[in-house]
Amino acid sequence: RPGKSNSMVNMKASGHQGQRKRRQAGAEDAVTKLEKLKLRPDSLACVNPDGVPLRVVAREKVLGGESNAHLKAALVAPATLAALGAAPGSRAMLCRPGGDFILSARAVADVPVSEGEVLLGEAQRLSLHVCEDEFYEWVPYRPPADEPPLAALSVEAQLLHARPEGERLVQDAAVLGRQVGKWLFGEMVSDNEVFIVSVSGAQLVLRATGCLPQQAEDEDEDDEMGGGEDEGEGEGEGDS
Repeated sequence: RPGKSNSMVNMKASGHQGQRKRRQAGAEDAVTKLEKLKLRPDSLACVNPDGVPLRVVAREKVLGGESNAHLKAALVAPATLAALGAAPGSRAMLCRPGGDFILSARAVADVPVSEGEVLLGEAQRLSLHVCEDEFYEWVPYRPPADEPPLAALSVEAQLLHARPEGERLVQDAAVLGRQVGKWLFGEMVSDNEVFIVSVSGAQLVLRATGCLPQQAEDEDEDDEMGGGEDEGEGEGEGDS
């Protein structure tokens, strides 16, 4: 059964707007249909001057599973990272032209990634509407001058797979919120972005439902100061 957690998660809320929202607001020209389509493998011609063609690879197949540490990561080769304008050893913000969801492109020494590939998890592919083994245009995301501050998000959680009849999973919402805050701290997160995480021996689907008002953030901080709970991944009574 879906559960909603209002536990405080310290992340950056994205102000990036998609094509439809930008067009309605009149902020800038709408993204062309050509930019949104997958690329032809025989040409790989990008529309944008800073566009980079990358083939989507299912990360879980390469790594033999997924890690909560990769919720926002787009794993690429060092040469690809350089093409995105990132300095050696750093990361680059990556998105689809006009897309709402921003990823953190990074190179990992012990992960085999070929130049021209991007390793994405299942939830990332669903959010971005991209398919495995297809080429798409990707562009660096440049935050605006008034970059959103760190914010607390409301996150909705539900099981990825139904439990056997009669078997329940009890997960403390406050503990889950603090764990998610660690995994996503300092990342750009958009409304309705979806994540798949592993906790307490089960997989949960998390969806960011929006920022919490400052008053709610202050109240939650007061609650946490009033009583410390174990932040491990064990089970406990809670709201989710």
